[in-house]
Amino acid sequence: IDRERFRHAFMPVGVSLEGQFSSFFTHRILPDELITGEPMLTEGESRQVVVAAGSVAMNEWQDGEPLAAGFDRYSKTQFGNRDFLVQAVLWLTDDADLLSLRHKSVQLRLLNEQRAYQQRSKIEVISVVLPIFVLLIIGILVWGYRRYRYTHAV
Repeated sequence: IDRERFRHAFMPVGVSLEGQFSSFFTHRILPDELITGEPMLTEGESRQVVVAAGSVAMNEWQDGEPLAAGFDRYSKTQFGNRDFLVQAVLWLTDDADLLSLRHKSVQLRLLNEQRAYQQRSKIEVISVVLPIFVLLIIGILVWGYRRYRYTHAV
């Protein structure tokens, strides 16, 4: 290993940018089918994420199956590539609500065991028999409608 190449520690490998950026297509000739008569947007407010290597988003393969994003099969280490990409996409789409939801915890209410045990057969009938009955009714109605429609066709 050439240690001289790797003498800098803690170098940034990714940068997030936010502000006014000029369009990549500002000084290009548009094809005829894209000319609408409306003025072309030459600059605007946007966000960008620049990463030093595209391999951040690349999965490795082992035995024909993809490994998790950021998993190194040799050292058996899971890096934070997936978390970084998810956070970058959420930041780029400006979903502040989604970012805040990641830290939210939901408290599940426990069932009343005695009541659930007493009404077990009722719950089973509702969850098993009722959907089948509803599907049968819908099937009979569709069959009847088709039979009426195609026997009385002009």
